[in-house]
Amino acid sequence: MAVLTVGDDFPQYDFQAVVGGVLADLPVNREEDYFCRVSSADVKKDQWRLVVMWPKDFTFVCPTELAGIAEIYDELKKRNCEVVAVNTDSEYVHLAWRSKDELLRSIPFPLATDPKHDFLKTVGVLNVEGVCDRASFLVDPNNKIQFVCVDADSVGRNAKELLRQLDALQSGGLTSCGWHPGEPTLDVFKAATNLVSLNL
Repeated sequence: MAVLTVGDDFPQYDFQAVVGGVLADLPVNREEDYFCRVSSADVKKDQWRLVVMWPKDFTFVCPTELAGIAEIYDELKKRNCEVVAVNTDSEYVHLAWRSKDELLRSIPFPLATDPKHDFLKTVGVLNVEGVCDRASFLVDPNNKIQFVCVDADSVGRNAKELLRQLDALQSGGLTSCGWHPGEPTLDVFKAATNLVSLNL
């Protein structure tokens, strides 16, 4: 199936996940305390979502990406954007990975699993090897995809660029190449007037 794209409705989901937060500080009394549900039914009104997929746990590029997203997590929250992170590995593998990899021990968002791969197939990011492509989606409060990017396995995504994309989408205007928050958006009327004056 083709990768879902801008303007498509984002599919519903209900995942088992490892809870976010500093592992050493979690109030854990039993095994179940390490896990939670991540469901599209719990998305709040006016909520944006950054949905990320990565190929495999216990690999090399993937922990740097999740740690990079963790670094911008507070900024995402300020923009009313929650992180949904999911791949094909089980919640137990996620927990073991978080426990072993220092970059992941304080990830503030849950790491979810899609064991039957139904969601990942629907989104179009389950590759021929049966694992996720390195994909990122920004989903608006109307459940419409506004940004999608799929990177090669060997190339880590840029968390700051994901934040810039969100800022551009939330700016309410047209943004030029390389636009950053605080810069003006494009004045369409002025641009159109300039074109007319050129007698094109």
